[in-house]
Amino acid sequence: MVSTNVVRPVTGALRVWLVVVNALLLGVSLSLLAFTDQTDRYFAWTVSPPLTAAFLRAGYAASCVFQLLAARQQMWIHAWIAPIGALLFTA
Repeated sequence: MVSTNVVRPVTGALRVWLVVVNALLLGVSLSLLAFTDQTDRYFAWTVSPPLTAAFLRAGYAASCVFQLLAARQQMWIHAWIAPIGALLFTA
């Protein structure tokens, strides 16, 4: 039996999608940073304690970094979890 190792590169479309997701996550993270006390007006739902908004902001910022690092990868095997994680989290 012959084993063929095929290296699948990260496509340009996936890179663009990851950068767009990164920009959206950065926007949400910055809005939670600037308007921690006004989430009823500037966020998808009201976050009552400001500390919870800061915790959500940290999660969005970490995901932003994760998506950006995945967009920089050359091989699909190193970046496959980022788009799947983004789809599951946003769904």
